[in-house]
Amino acid sequence: MRVSRLDNSLVSRWWLSIDKTILALALFLTVMGLFMMFSAAPYAADRIKQGGFFYFRNYPIYLVLGLAAMFVISTQRARTLERLAPLAFIVLIGLTVWTLFNRPINGAHRWIFLWGFQLQPSEFLKPITALLLATLIAKFKREPDPRKRKFLGWFMAIMAAAIAGILTRQPDYGMTATFLIAIFGVQIFLAGAKLRWVFLAAGIAICGIFLAYKIVPHVNSRVEKFLSKDVKDRHQIDASLRSIRNAGLIGGGRTNLRQHIPDVHTDFVFAAMVESFGILLAVAVIAAAFALSLSILSKATHRNPTAYYACSGIAGYLVFQYCVNISSALGIIPPKGMTMPFISSGGSSLISSYMAIGIVLCLLRPQKEEIKK
Repeated sequence: MRVSRLDNSLVSRWWLSIDKTILALALFLTVMGLFMMFSAAPYAADRIKQGGFFYFRNYPIYLVLGLAAMFVISTQRARTLERLAPLAFIVLIGLTVWTLFNRPINGAHRWIFLWGFQLQPSEFLKPITALLLATLIAKFKREPDPRKRKFLGWFMAIMAAAIAGILTRQPDYGMTATFLIAIFGVQIFLAGAKLRWVFLAAGIAICGIFLAYKIVPHVNSRVEKFLSKDVKDRHQIDASLRSIRNAGLIGGGRTNLRQHIPDVHTDFVFAAMVESFGILLAVAVIAAAFALSLSILSKATHRNPTAYYACSGIAGYLVFQYCVNISSALGIIPPKGMTMPFISSGGSSLISSYMAIGIVLCLLRPQKEEIKK
């Protein structure tokens, strides 16, 4: 896309100032996700007695909303986003609490229902939390008053505890881990947290996982089924592994095992991708996904502290989700119900991912170039 520098329109100024590599990688992953909607989602829709295009029905709307959110966010001044982050955080925390009073789906209270759409507020909370936490860490680092630093430290700890408490009530342990490990953990570690605190946090996380296994029936059931040798308990994982093994370099769906995986459009989308397109293209897609996160992280290194910490948190949770999703499909860990950003079915995930890209594009843009007058 060629745009003249003499063109002073909003779109022209936006295009000339953004990081096009990051945008191109996100769009490439979205195109692959669109292919997966046609390849895998119809099987999942048929299993719940819906039409083959059930999951695709609202996809164009979610995509347009995601792209619009990215554009609007990325045209703002970085300072504007930092000022709006606390308000957005409060609103999204409120909506996440609201999910606890809605009817459950598959035993979980994670969604709200607005105008015929099913939305997951915790997805939108991720990029906002990364941005807000970055502003707090940057303020903490430059604050000379020990009392104010202590207050900021406790405030961040309360933020983490509040999010974890709400998400475990839904329950959504995969999302809880994403926030605590990939957002809070990554950003606080990069901010220079002492190793003893890092090890303490890791120990608490391990104890939390063990405790959840012992006292939470849902977690215990998933782990027991994962460790079981019973074919019925492991049918999704076994079908996923067979589809990957039999896919070959260029795919072609010779075995069509993805039709036997109920969560093929979400948890096991990687298996469907390998079976449909082959190992080579699947590896290329995963390489693009990791290249996106590495590009975000590397380009944020030389920016201001807020941009660095926010981009690190966003890159961290994108990588974390890709690793968890792929590990589930490969049978390395139990299925966590975690989406693969830009690729898995799910409107909230898609919009949230583009919100994150919008924040990144805004923070990485030279701030002397004003997009808006």
